[in-house]
Amino acid sequence: MQQLIVNLHRRETANVGDQRSAPLNYFDISERQRTMEITGWKREDEKMRLKWMEQFSLAAGIIYGGGGLMEFEKYESSLRFVADNKKKTVIWGAGHNTANASWAQLKPRFKMDYSGFGLIGCRDFGYEDKFFEWVPCASCMHTAFDKEYSVDKEIAFFGNSGMKGFEKFIPEGISESAIMFNIKQPIEDVISFLASAETIVSSSYHGVYWASLLGKKVVGVPTSSKFYGLKHPIPICAASDWQRYRKLATAYPEALFECRQANIKFSEKVSDYFFG
Repeated sequence: MQQLIVNLHRRETANVGDQRSAPLNYFDISERQRTMEITGWKREDEKMRLKWMEQFSLAAGIIYGGGGLMEFEKYESSLRFVADNKKKTVIWGAGHNTANASWAQLKPRFKMDYSGFGLIGCRDFGYEDKFFEWVPCASCMHTAFDKEYSVDKEIAFFGNSGMKGFEKFIPEGISESAIMFNIKQPIEDVISFLASAETIVSSSYHGVYWASLLGKKVVGVPTSSKFYGLKHPIPICAASDWQRYRKLATAYPEALFECRQANIKFSEKVSDYFFG
């Protein structure tokens, strides 16, 4: 029997994108594998913390991601904890996530030390100089993307309502019936909603990503640096400017295939790294 592999990500959240970003939701790397909350090592409840630590200690390998977990102060201590644990450790589908007062000053800069990770699959594109392989969020493997959907809207907005001040990122001029938010939503309902419009405006990373996978034209209203690393780039703008930038939006019919292939190839590398 193969040894235990643990996937750490944001499990205890109402954000559908974070919930569905764990690679082990889609790939069988080991006969024994499980996902766990990324911050479990510092729980206040001692019983729960010890239980988490027991599982962590039994793991032969750790997968960190996906989600916006890199260069994010809130998760820096967890990243360091994982990198320093002396186990075989992988980043899979995680990406840059730093906020700034101005949406126009969010270009990603990787400053943390990632040398403790044996493999790094970063969802941000173009960082080969840092030995980051482009591996987008594994949620592209979800079967909801394989279904056919009818289109009954010209424009729809999918927003990130799990952050303070999210209201200022909601654009005007879009019908309430064409607006959905990312908190406490099943992924199947979100994919169906995104598929129902010709063009998606979104302040959610996964709203942007999933809409692109569906071949939609997309306009991003950035809330952090995570909007700047997409392999399939989109126009980004302030919420008030979406109608002007809509003209620049481009569909990428190849996006789903490319993202899935990148994850499949990386899964083979991860398996070889852990067990080869």
